Amino acid sequence: MWRRIAPAERDATAQRGSARSSRVVARMLGGACLVLLPLAAWTARVAGAPGAGDVLALVAIAAVVLAAGRALGVMPTVIFVALVVVLVTAARMTGVPPVYGPPIVINLAVATLFALSLRTAEPLVTRFARAEEGALSAAVERHCRRLTLVWALYLAVLGAVGIAIAVHGDERWGAWWSGIVDYLLVAALFVGERLWRRGSLRGIGQQVRSVRAALRPPAS
Repeated sequence: MWRRIAPAERDATAQRGSARSSRVVARMLGGACLVLLPLAAWTARVAGAPGAGDVLALVAIAAVVLAAGRALGVMPTVIFVALVVVLVTAARMTGVPPVYGPPIVINLAVATLFALSLRTAEPLVTRFARAEEGALSAAVERHCRRLTLVWALYLAVLGAVGIAIAVHGDERWGAWWSGIVDYLLVAALFVGERLWRRGSLRGIGQQVRSVRAALRPPAS
């Protein structure tokens, strides 16, 4: 029997859906801006406006710090902010322009997020897999925990590479790395890991079903 929905309840549901859609759009726009700001900073620098490029880079770094504050928690955020302050201060003292900073800070922030999730019962990759696949077996959860560690280490290495490029001071490498190469490497792992994870999840699931079928007592 169908339940009749009151107009007020229908309106409230529509409002919640609209608010949820607005939050999703806002996050997508924020993510797009965060990705584009480093490229815009280097474009401004190459175009002969290094001051504008530095300002855009600092805006991107500040945005990452704010996002980290929402995602990491109080104490990890304090440590992360202290690390960012040390990096920015060291860069200023050694004459490294801020445009090198955004990909470094972004990679280290996300690496920290993946690493900290390993302390919980549900690491980040496990959450993603559960959202896609539903209930997970113990084998799949171990697999997802290892992939979470891979993400943390991979992003930390990318952050270290960004620091090395900044110390070297080659602006051609810096522009390519900050605007294109870094994002391509992240996208490559994301796509490859996703394809491998989905295949692995299917494979593990098939193995589990086969074992269960083998152990199931014959029908009488």
